[in-house]
Amino acid sequence: MNMKEVADDAGLFHGWDGLPAAEQKRRLGLYRQRVLLQSAERDRAWLRAQRKEYVKGW
Repeated sequence: MNMKEVADDAGLFHGWDGLPAAEQKRRLGLYRQRVLLQSAERDRAWLRAQRKEYVKGW
C-alpha cells in the first residue's frame, strides 16, 4: 500500500496495532508531514487575507 495515496488520515492508522514499529514510525512521519502542510496552507491563506485588508486601508 502506498501511504501517499491514502485519502484520509484515519487510513494511515488502520490496523495500527498489528504494524511493526518501523511501519508505525513511517506512518507517523507521513501524518506529521500532512499536518504541517495543512497548517502552512492555513497560515498562507490568513496572511493573504491580512495583506488584502491592509492594502484596503491605504
